[in-house]
Amino acid sequence: MSKARATYHKDLVIASGGTNSAWCPCACWAIASVQLPTAFTGSSISFQVTNDTDADGVPENWAAAQDHEGNNIGSITVSASDTLPIHPEVLDGRFFRIVSASAEAAERTLKVTLKS
Repeated sequence: MSKARATYHKDLVIASGGTNSAWCPCACWAIASVQLPTAFTGSSISFQVTNDTDADGVPENWAAAQDHEGNNIGSITVSASDTLPIHPEVLDGRFFRIVSASAEAAERTLKVTLKS
């Protein structure tokens, strides 16, 4: 009998005119996916990660997500309403955020699912 996986859902908002989503904690999660909204403007997304926080515990010092060899993971071509896996190495840090390739025309909510 297999053990049930713990699941965590988080909505990440990209503000109108913005490219960066809110941040998501990612330590200890093994599998993740993101579902884009039906009116997503960007044609691709990428990921930024950090292990740093400011004095108030807010993540800072963002950098492009990299694989274990130090290569940028790069951008992923997307379409509105896509559900995509999140590269496992994005989950190696404490926090990640999603970056749209272009400014979003309105506030967008990206639905992230994380599993242990």
